[in-house]
Amino acid sequence: MSREAKIEEEFYRLTKNILEKQSYVIEGLKFGDPEPQYQVDSGVADLMIPTHILKPLLITEFKRKIQTAGGLRVIRDTDPLGSKVITQALSYAVQCGASFFATTNGKIFALFTTPERGEPFRIDRHRLLVKEIELTETAVEEALRVVARWYQGIKVERTALDWTFIMRLRSFVEWLSVQIFPLVKERLKKMKNIKSDTRSSPKKLETRNLMPTLEKLPIS
Repeated sequence: MSREAKIEEEFYRLTKNILEKQSYVIEGLKFGDPEPQYQVDSGVADLMIPTHILKPLLITEFKRKIQTAGGLRVIRDTDPLGSKVITQALSYAVQCGASFFATTNGKIFALFTTPERGEPFRIDRHRLLVKEIELTETAVEEALRVVARWYQGIKVERTALDWTFIMRLRSFVEWLSVQIFPLVKERLKKMKNIKSDTRSSPKKLETRNLMPTLEKLPIS
């Protein structure tokens, strides 16, 4: 099982546990059962959390998916604050009518409100909660409480804009390091091989230079 699949499975388990402990009521809002792999018009959302009347409330994405001729291809090691991941989660939220959407890689969690129809998405306007997390019930419950309060029109202290952009930079750097590391490792391996060949080349040259002399030796 991939790391993303484990995160997705654990997030679902934590969400389910919290809702059951709270009798599906958080901050006065009644939730329904979370649904993993929720079908929407253009694909499958990783996790959908509804209200008690089964209206989609929150869409959460843990990975990016690309539609190909052979079906959906999953892109691993995604940047949760990257434009492509956010656009995918936003698209699913719009299609199913969810009021909120979130993206996470298990380390950084970002929660947003879904823009009104015709309104462009902007991180500075639609952000609610952007922070580093550990996958615990406390972290998931905090997100659910923010969703419940905002949905009911209760004031929520949103993540500061400057901190949001700091988290954006951290998220990008982490994603970039994951992309670059295999390339650097392969490059170092090639350089090591080249260095090894260079050290052994004088011996090869010496052997080649001896060949004509050896061929002229008389056969006994």
